[in-house]
Amino acid sequence: MNKLKAFLKHPVIAVFIFYGWNILAILSVIVVEVNAHPIADLVESVLDGFTPPVYLVQVVAILAIPLICFVVGIVRFKRQFGHLLRWFYGVEVPLLVLGIFRIVAVNDLSGHAFWFFLYGLTGILAYAWYLFYPNRFKSRAEIFFRVFFFVIGLQVILVLLLYIVPLGVLAVRALGMITELELSRLLYAGLMFIVLAIFFAMSGTLFFISPIAFFWMWIVENGRVLWQRLKAVRELRHIALATLCLVIWVILPARQDQEKAFSTYSKYKETQNPELILDKEKTIKSGLVNAYLRNYRYIDRKGKKPVSPLYKMAFDSEWKFGDELHDFLFDAILYHGEMGDDEKASLIYQELFDAPIEREQGKYIKYTIGSTFEPRRGEATILSIDEKQVRVTARDIDYKEIEPGWVQVDFHERYVNQTTNQQEIFYYFSMPESGVITGMWLGDNDSEPKKYPAQVSPRGAAQAVYQELRRVRQDPALLEQVGPNQFRLRVFPIPARPWRNEGNEGLEIPMHLTLRLVLKTDASGHLQFPVLNEKRKVYWKNGLLENAGEEDWFPNTSPEFSPSKAERVVVFDGWKAEQKSLETLPKRSIQEKYVVCYDGSFSMNTQLDKLTQALELFPYKSNTPLYVADHQGLQEKAWDQKLEKNFLGALDPYQALKELQNKHPEAHLVFISDRGSYELLPDSSRSFDHGTNRIDLVHLGELAPIYEDAVADAIRQSGGDTYLNMESWLKWHDRIPESMPAIGVRDGKSYWTFTPDPSNTIPNPVNAVAASRLAMAQSKKAVLTTVDMDALHQLAINYSFVSPYSSMICLVNKEQEKRLEELSSGEDRYQREVETGKESGNAFDIGAKGVPEPEEWLMIILAGGMIVFLYWRQRQVNL
Repeated sequence: MNKLKAFLKHPVIAVFIFYGWNILAILSVIVVEVNAHPIADLVESVLDGFTPPVYLVQVVAILAIPLICFVVGIVRFKRQFGHLLRWFYGVEVPLLVLGIFRIVAVNDLSGHAFWFFLYGLTGILAYAWYLFYPNRFKSRAEIFFRVFFFVIGLQVILVLLLYIVPLGVLAVRALGMITELELSRLLYAGLMFIVLAIFFAMSGTLFFISPIAFFWMWIVENGRVLWQRLKAVRELRHIALATLCLVIWVILPARQDQEKAFSTYSKYKETQNPELILDKEKTIKSGLVNAYLRNYRYIDRKGKKPVSPLYKMAFDSEWKFGDELHDFLFDAILYHGEMGDDEKASLIYQELFDAPIEREQGKYIKYTIGSTFEPRRGEATILSIDEKQVRVTARDIDYKEIEPGWVQVDFHERYVNQTTNQQEIFYYFSMPESGVITGMWLGDNDSEPKKYPAQVSPRGAAQAVYQELRRVRQDPALLEQVGPNQFRLRVFPIPARPWRNEGNEGLEIPMHLTLRLVLKTDASGHLQFPVLNEKRKVYWKNGLLENAGEEDWFPNTSPEFSPSKAERVVVFDGWKAEQKSLETLPKRSIQEKYVVCYDGSFSMNTQLDKLTQALELFPYKSNTPLYVADHQGLQEKAWDQKLEKNFLGALDPYQALKELQNKHPEAHLVFISDRGSYELLPDSSRSFDHGTNRIDLVHLGELAPIYEDAVADAIRQSGGDTYLNMESWLKWHDRIPESMPAIGVRDGKSYWTFTPDPSNTIPNPVNAVAASRLAMAQSKKAVLTTVDMDALHQLAINYSFVSPYSSMICLVNKEQEKRLEELSSGEDRYQREVETGKESGNAFDIGAKGVPEPEEWLMIILAGGMIVFLYWRQRQVNL
């Protein structure tokens, strides 16, 4: 050992190892940057919004470590050759390993990973302090830190020995395959290849002798001083402190959060006691998030057995104890669970808390993913809500009063992508009940903002074409009606911004979108504009319009036009349409048989006051059964029973209405719910037979952004409707069933009725509004066949409007139009898939392991080396 110590402390060896390696490391960074400019590209990527800034900071910090340590070595340890090696192996190398480990293996420093890295960083900084100020290191904390060094050193040496033995054997085999001729050819491979080859060869050599250096510094030297100090003080408190150090190291990998969450969930499933979940809500949510982000918080899964394959490759024999030792040493940053726990956590979260984990914990999930160089694809998903990637650089509105009380509005936006990826923009919005959308245009340059007009197409066919074109990254825009007055607008792709380093500074590739609306004025002559419910990946600054706030989509007020009339008559297409005021309807005199059911899902805990008020307002309590639909199914309740904050689980309105139909096949069903969570809808479309029930859906002040087609169609065909609150339901329900004709529909504060009229169509710009109301009225037939839907769709084509069965899609070439025509004749042309926008399979694969395992690293290195070698050989042949 003394000879080894003398050898390592020899000035030539110390200088060669420290200065030689650092000069090569700095030179390698410079040569690679000059030839391939990865750092410049990374900076450009950050400026273009493609890479998170924190990733650039981490990379620069790691690259700066050799330079900083090199300067410190020259200034502080110029002639202290032993300290040079201690500084190199005790501070510089561990800092580099910890930093690289941070950016490629553990992307989220929370929980156990945080303590693991704090544990290692504390040891490194304490050892650096000892090297700088050895005389000041004799305080009461010395024993603590020396035990720290001893424990860390022992752990590091064991880890290194675990991998050095098989890797050393494989490296020797690889070296034996390189001939003398091939080594000579390296001289002609170029400066970058030569520098990197020497750097990696030296790094590999230092890696293989590192256990000896660590053993000498942290076990032999440190252990000897520690023993002397313990013998000198002979005080129980110092010995207790040293013991505490060892205990902390052993108990650090304690039970992980997801283990507690899964255990509590299992008990809940056995007992069906909601208090188990509600009392530990924060703990359970934290544990489920931990499982969901396991690939970002942990380097691997416990029990994966990464060591055995290496020994199998090196010695043709597995070493099972090596896997157990690996799990013990890395336990704090190994995930305690199974491979599919991320998906399991997502399902449990939405089952218990009535929302997808991506929406409820989206801010934290985005922060975690933003700490890595793992960009998501361009589709607008839940995690894209309010992201600022596509900027609206211009917005304008043109008004045209087409007759007193009715105004045609052309709403135009200009988009510029701020990233170097193609992006999708996404709007959920609600139209005024009296408004209709009659046109849409897409433009790909500033000179032709209305270059591609929209086609009115069956909702299922239009969606299918949009999905196909999005996969091949061609230019469609799709506008759909997804509720009574709810719409979904998507445009993809917004062209990627050119890279700045390609000489395209300031170059913009715009995309234009124009919507045409027909809106009704109020009694004061002003318009009620669409309301934006949600936006994804698109943003703007300073409102862009007069009378609009910074975040407003449309102005707060419009110019003043002629006030609308309470009544009007429109004759078109063999129909006479009459619009009348609500006050002209007589009140109903016959009371129906009602059944009231309210939503018992977790999200209703925040709606208790509104729910209590809605139940109090319901006027027909006598002989009306009251139910709650919750995680245990339907349960009958008393009207005077006080509501408590104990709702739990998610609710599928489809299943709840089915159960109510079975219990009360002829009753008028009134279902009370909040806005719900559309992301929890099933991925496939369903059919729903409303039977002989009339179904009304009453919300608590906020409509859902999207309704499942099966439920929305059933509500319409049952003669029912969707209402904002109980007050709105009472206002209309007291009049509609008896007095409204067979073909009629409510519209804001008025209603439309339709009667056959053989008169010729009277040309009128408002015909599109009347036609859209006729389509809505006719969709209330008890049985709606494909032939009926075709008739409704033809009406939408004739008058160019969007309806529950007809969507608008902008296409840019004949091939796309041909594909749309083909799908529009299919039997499933009105069958629309449910698109929830959840992350799995869209923006990134949250369950995919982003960091290779140790044996995978070896294969990657060997494969990369083989590619470089073959490229080099081919270059020599070409020469």
